[in-house]
Amino acid sequence: MFAVCVLHSAAIFGNAGASEQSNNELLLAKLIFAESRGNLNYSDQVGIGAVVLNRVRAAEYPKTVAAVIYQYGAFDGVTNGRISRTPDMPARAAARDAVAGFDPTGGALRYRIERGKAVFA
Repeated sequence: MFAVCVLHSAAIFGNAGASEQSNNELLLAKLIFAESRGNLNYSDQVGIGAVVLNRVRAAEYPKTVAAVIYQYGAFDGVTNGRISRTPDMPARAAARDAVAGFDPTGGALRYRIERGKAVFA
């Protein structure tokens, strides 16, 4: 399992050092927390992280976690400033699981939240 996590992380973060990878994971957790507002189930929170990582791999999006997250108008949690809040433990765990390769979205590049549930596309 650990080898899979390391390989998947390397595919996302390239040659990033441990500190940079940790910063990317924290930024991902902050986005998950900002977007979910503590109201989404764990799988949906992981899905938000997976969408960001799927975008990093997609040709039509920026190639870093930060660039995807801060792309103009991409995420409400950035636009409204909630991303500056400290993420809770479920958001941190969801970010770790997304980085480890768990993708409950099936490769989605977008999502919206309807009635307290994330819908991925």
